[in-house]
Amino acid sequence: MTPSHKPNTDDNQDAAYWLAFCEGNKDSIAYFYKKYYNLLYNYGLKLVDDPLLVQDFIQDIFYKLYKSRQPDKIDNLKVYPLAEL
Repeated sequence: MTPSHKPNTDDNQDAAYWLAFCEGNKDSIAYFYKKYYNLLYNYGLKLVDDPLLVQDFIQDIFYKLYKSRQPDKIDNLKVYPLAEL
């Protein structure tokens, strides 16, 4: 991983949490989960009419990101989870 990798973010706080995540602080992923959950949930419901399935998808996305060995390959923190849905 390259901790200096700085993906497109909405603000400096996002960048700080992402940098911490890339440096191995797995707890920082909770920040992004909380920030993007509602956006992902509402978008997911437009794709499938099953709230439980959407919740599972969202958890899977963040689990994969959490387990990722190369989080620095993600270029846009907002687009990545939307594209994964």
